[in-house]
Amino acid sequence: MSFLERPEEIYQALVLSAREPMAVLNEPGLIVLANDAALKLTGHSMHEYLGLRFAELIHPEDQRQTTDILERALNSLEPWRIRVRLRRQDSRWLLIEAIVQYVEIDGARFALIHARDVSEIEHLEMRLHHAQKLNVRGRLAAGHADEFEQVIATIRGHLAGVLEQTAERPALLGLH
Repeated sequence: MSFLERPEEIYQALVLSAREPMAVLNEPGLIVLANDAALKLTGHSMHEYLGLRFAELIHPEDQRQTTDILERALNSLEPWRIRVRLRRQDSRWLLIEAIVQYVEIDGARFALIHARDVSEIEHLEMRLHHAQKLNVRGRLAAGHADEFEQVIATIRGHLAGVLEQTAERPALLGLH
């Protein structure tokens, strides 16, 4: 039997072994298929994950956005990008970016979700932004320090001149 004679098995093996987390939802939004990468990302076993309502895994503040994107994807059959917080099995939240696209198979529609964890990227971007702000503040402070140093040097120069004049004429200081 050739490779092309078993496309369903090949596709299933391809999806299940992919490094990118993938899940399939039926039209009511229940998870009907997930690959190992999705299970690893969420910390669920296949038994726990299958049949879960996808919306239950989404952060409450992100649910409206998720529902809107899923409806748009369902109505357009075009891929839609979404960035939401997803609850892991241990109740931690992950920030994920996903592409959602519906496909129709034998009259039934399914949502294909390709996701990636961007929590670490988001954290690093925040740290980079903070470091950039500190860098700007440091350069600003260094500029002020240089200006202050110039003012002090000018005062020292004038003070040296005043001290020379007062050493020659103590009456200027009121020291008769």
